[in-house]
Amino acid sequence: MIRWVGRAIAAWFTTRADLIAENLCLRQQLVVLQRRRPRPRLRDADRRFWILACRWVPRWRQCLLVVQPATVLGWHRRGWTAYWRWRSRRRTGGGRPRIGGELRALIRRMTLENPLWGQRRVQAELTRLGFSVSARTVATYKRRPYDGVPSLACGWDRDPPRYLIRDRDGRFGVKFDRRVQRLGVKRIRTPVRAPRANALAERWIRSARSECLDQVVILNEDHLQRVLDEYVAYFNAWRPHQGLGQRAPCGWPPPPRPAAAGRIIGRPVLGGLHHVYQHAA
Repeated sequence: MIRWVGRAIAAWFTTRADLIAENLCLRQQLVVLQRRRPRPRLRDADRRFWILACRWVPRWRQCLLVVQPATVLGWHRRGWTAYWRWRSRRRTGGGRPRIGGELRALIRRMTLENPLWGQRRVQAELTRLGFSVSARTVATYKRRPYDGVPSLACGWDRDPPRYLIRDRDGRFGVKFDRRVQRLGVKRIRTPVRAPRANALAERWIRSARSECLDQVVILNEDHLQRVLDEYVAYFNAWRPHQGLGQRAPCGWPPPPRPAAAGRIIGRPVLGGLHHVYQHAA
């Protein structure tokens, strides 16, 4: 009795639009309950009705009897997921335009001819030729072979180096020094309060080793001098530098962007280890 009195009082303060909406919800459930084969089954139209009801009817939870409110919310989430999946499959013509086939072939050509170059290095070389592409675009069309074998930077199966130059950072503790000493490596520490003792040359040494000396078999001192002279000329006149906006220290500014890739001539450097690219005359 108290329950019915409470409902009557609540109905007295309910607006006419809310009463009509609740009545519509109850009538829809009666239609569902009349389907007995052997038990009532919900159809897609019934699910769509309650998805709309949970958005527009304030007291839809109190009117719902055939299923749980969580079930209706699950229908709502799956409906939006299906809608946005359908929208994402539509071809709206958005996104970045694809680059031309000649430029894609040029990117793959640079990758195959220069296995040491990364995507930013290829991007800088394309900028020098007048093509404005992003590093991510280069990575998309770049194909680098990989045999599954990791690089050997510090393998323990080979002879250790004779010297180890390091700074005075506290992370190099006693355990590190003991392990280095057991390998027979002589430790050489940089001077005190000289943070730039290595910074002036370490970048050049790394580039010269990774891009030149580690890739060439040196026969004698004269051969070493010729190889380094050729690499220094390439390093100063053609190799892009990130600190200079992907420009060479002694190089010329890039030409204006051409309409098409056209014919590109590649001149090998260091026996084909690197290449210099120019537009054909």
